[in-house]
Amino acid sequence: MYRLIVALGCLVGTASVGATDVALVVQQKPVAWADAALANQLEIAVATQTDWTLHTLPTPSVPMAKMFTDDWVGLGRESGARYTVVVHIEETSLERRKTFNIPLVGQKWELMAQFDGVVRVIDLERGRDLLVEVIEYALPLRKVVQSSADDNVHDPDLHLTPRQKQQACRHLETQFAAQLVSRLEEVMR
Repeated sequence: MYRLIVALGCLVGTASVGATDVALVVQQKPVAWADAALANQLEIAVATQTDWTLHTLPTPSVPMAKMFTDDWVGLGRESGARYTVVVHIEETSLERRKTFNIPLVGQKWELMAQFDGVVRVIDLERGRDLLVEVIEYALPLRKVVQSSADDNVHDPDLHLTPRQKQQACRHLETQFAAQLVSRLEEVMR
């Protein structure tokens, strides 16, 4: 009798473990200095890190920023997914920040690549948001220490070539996608 209960418990436990159906929607504003390929990077991260099954959603007729949870639930149920993940990147930027300054002695500058936006995870069975987070993801690229009295913003070490900007954006998207997928796994357990 004990073996039968253990066998049934194992059977039920393994039946519930399986692929998670996820509808992924990514909207990213175009960037003049790089190709916006976050959707591709997220698909690669999902394929390599998880056992999720990705579904495609029809393109919404309303702008994503104006869509409510009920709108996403309707679109997600049409695709047959269990969850809908909406990633809306409002801005991709490169910034120079002065992080340290001693007047008349020197200063330290950091060059950062940054995403700003919103991530939403919607549980389609319950019809509610599991997660709504503001994204402020920054990746440090260079640190330059200037040991002069003048504050030279035009230092050549603070500027990137177009090829370096593309590589920085690609690296930012790859790092962000890996961290986002691990965060989504925690939320969807």
